[in-house]
Amino acid sequence: MLDVEQGNGQQRQHSKSLTREELEAQVLFFFLAGYETVATSLSFLAYCLATNQACQRKLRDEIDAIMLKYVSTRPISDILVDLFYFP
Repeated sequence: MLDVEQGNGQQRQHSKSLTREELEAQVLFFFLAGYETVATSLSFLAYCLATNQACQRKLRDEIDAIMLKYVSTRPISDILVDLFYFP
């Protein structure tokens, strides 16, 4: 909602709801914007790990150790919290 000041110093409110087309466009925009940032971040992570074998090995060893420790007794989202090298 917008507050617009009138000539006499009072404020009035204007509200405009989105049309269905505007709402669909906004949803698509948020979806694509989120997809693009995640895809770019994962691509950069893959590049960094591919160019640094020591870090890749360290991360893989940590993930293997955590997965063996919990053996699917906890959801993966909870297991990721326990990773030290890959926060």
